[in-house]
Amino acid sequence: MKKEELIVLVKEYIDVFAWTYEDMPGLDPQVAMHRLNIRSDAKPVKQQQRRLRPNIMEAIEVEVHCMRLHTGGTTSRLGC
Repeated sequence: MKKEELIVLVKEYIDVFAWTYEDMPGLDPQVAMHRLNIRSDAKPVKQQQRRLRPNIMEAIEVEVHCMRLHTGGTTSRLGC
């Protein structure tokens, strides 16, 4: 299928996609809810921010920029 055909197909069946929890009536919250198994008496600890190397940060910023330019599109390693 071509991209245009897929877009038409998704628009045709848009009502079958759930975008929020409220769009799924009757769904058991136990299925959709994430729980962390932590002790109730555990004290939260703030960790130091992890920094990436500058060249990796630059690559991440380029990828994010490309993703924002191309709505929902994929990005290439060679740039936008």
